Amino acid sequence: MWGFIFFIIKWIFIILSPFLISYIIHFLYYYFVKNMRFKQGKYKYVSHGSILKRLILQFPKQLVIDRFNRDPDRFTEYGVHIIAGKQRQRKKHNTNVYAYEISKNVS
Repeated sequence: MWGFIFFIIKWIFIILSPFLISYIIHFLYYYFVKNMRFKQGKYKYVSHGSILKRLILQFPKQLVIDRFNRDPDRFTEYGVHIIAGKQRQRKKHNTNVYAYEISKNVS
């Protein structure tokens, strides 16, 4: 059992060793000869504050701002609408009626 696992690991290492050797050579070349370094990101951590502050102050404020900035002509019916039922319960008809009502609200 262990012999088979070591056999597989050995062949994986043999197959990947040219890539690893080439990677190490290129990395050392670009690091020391070309003097290239990894780029540093500009991301800085932004603290969100305590959960109570977010729930009591920031959430209602953002909700009001979103309501004022809402476009009334924008289509808001999105997501998945599932119409389920037993056989012969007019699912197709109800789906068409629902789609028609949505289209009336959009235009």
